[in-house]
Amino acid sequence: MAKTIEEAAREWVKGFNCVPTNMIADLWKAYPEDWQEITPELHIDDDEQAYSDFLPMSNAMYSFDDYADIRWLDTEQGLIAMAECGFRIYESENYGRFFGIDGAGYNFMTEHWIPLYKARGLHWHNIDTEG
Repeated sequence: MAKTIEEAAREWVKGFNCVPTNMIADLWKAYPEDWQEITPELHIDDDEQAYSDFLPMSNAMYSFDDYADIRWLDTEQGLIAMAECGFRIYESENYGRFFGIDGAGYNFMTEHWIPLYKARGLHWHNIDTEG
């Protein structure tokens, strides 16, 4: 059965590790020296503001489970692509890298996950259905 790009992106995202943002906040408070935000700074338009909170506002954060995805995020290209897709990225010496969306009240699939799927270079969908 042919997959749309949205179906393929949903399938990919289902394989991620998902944790509550407040759990990351608790770990950060318990071990502040272990955590840092590593989101690359991108050009910010005059009407946009830099992040003010130390974690994204969404209630969930994610980490990749697949080795190929983890290796991709270890590259500068991966970090920049994640930031361009609207993700904030964090690193812990003990727990690895986590990312989250600093937003609420709109469609994360079309605004973040599908662009990330494309940036990652995945082609699990039927190209004819992408239109």
